[in-house]
Amino acid sequence: MVVPCTVVTQAAMVDQYSAAAGNLGGGVIEGFLGGGHGDVPNHYRVASPSASDARIITVHGRYDLVVPAGRSGLLAGTEGIFDDAGTHFDVLDPQHDLWRRTLDALGLS
Repeated sequence: MVVPCTVVTQAAMVDQYSAAAGNLGGGVIEGFLGGGHGDVPNHYRVASPSASDARIITVHGRYDLVVPAGRSGLLAGTEGIFDDAGTHFDVLDPQHDLWRRTLDALGLS
């Protein structure tokens, strides 16, 4: 089993439990993980950075209309990288400030 020491989430729902409970994405969490938390609890544990002891860096654009930016800031101790002008896919753009700031947080710039 791989145990990560750092997790970088990019425009992600970092807490699969609350995302499923809130029906975010119209059941996309349950579909992705193969059922509800009661059905496949290990899937939720593995897929939820909130259940990890790893360093978590959340990267999100405040204008993300796919995953609300507030879903990234739910975890105590999370290092947040937010951009006031960023959208859902800006986290993947190597020319965008969010990408450069992620590299900085990882010590890779």
